[in-house]
Amino acid sequence: MQFFSANHEERQDLLLCRILLAGLFLLLFAVFPRNAQTQEWVSTRVYGPFACWAEFDLTPADETLKELSRISEVLKERLDLPGSQEWIELYVFADEVQWRAFLEREYPNIPYRRALFLKKQNQHGQLFLYFSENFARDLRHEGTHAFLHAVLPEVPIWLDEGLAEYFEVGVSDPEKPHRLFSDGLFHRTETIPKEVRASEWFPPIRERAERGELPPLSELESLRDMSEMTAERYAESWAWVTFLLHGPEPVRKILPAYISELHKRKTLPIFPFHPISRRLEKVYPDPTAELTQFFKRFPKS
Repeated sequence: MQFFSANHEERQDLLLCRILLAGLFLLLFAVFPRNAQTQEWVSTRVYGPFACWAEFDLTPADETLKELSRISEVLKERLDLPGSQEWIELYVFADEVQWRAFLEREYPNIPYRRALFLKKQNQHGQLFLYFSENFARDLRHEGTHAFLHAVLPEVPIWLDEGLAEYFEVGVSDPEKPHRLFSDGLFHRTETIPKEVRASEWFPPIRERAERGELPPLSELESLRDMSEMTAERYAESWAWVTFLLHGPEPVRKILPAYISELHKRKTLPIFPFHPISRRLEKVYPDPTAELTQFFKRFPKS
């Protein structure tokens, strides 16, 4: 009898979950972009905080989409972020032709790009892209933006793009050990995931570190418009984020504390706030020199 009762409760929970999920999709459909309602969405699934619609069966992309949910968990863990209190809408088009047609109809003034994330005030974030050979990278990059903006009132441009660049190559399997550095620069229990060297920005940053050409973080903190984000700025933002995530132990404490205070600004807009560069200066007299040494310690090959 107890066994039957447990199964009965599980069936009730499953039914309730399906009803709530159906209600969610009906609710979000009401706020689709005007022309998105005319699309033929074949698949609807939920991955963590992401409610997804696609023009095709999502089974081939299922593992990639699950990784998106994993990234949101890693962001929460590494940055001490709260969970998202709102859904993030994700729309996946079957190919570039369908994507271009939608983009030209719905957002004709936005320059063409493979993926697009939009967040209007007091609305759900919306992420659009199409299925291609770049799907996984584009999804991880824009998905990082989406999650950050779902839980934070604002994100500095350099940090927003630096984190998106860091996570666009994926996250390591937590069961597989990373390479351990114990040469005095890195804390003995800190590990460096293979994704650091896998980034397209690692070679140029490693070379610039060798030449002593990396900029102070204050330069990036002064950026106010996306038009200022050149390729060099993307690389530098990635470098500083990597240092903040994997540098010595005192450095690794700075970003979570900063993010926590940033989150408080949702309810305390006048909350006393200091940029990360000033926080780093309390740890090191010359943070840029520490960043340079961090990357110079990596083997060139």
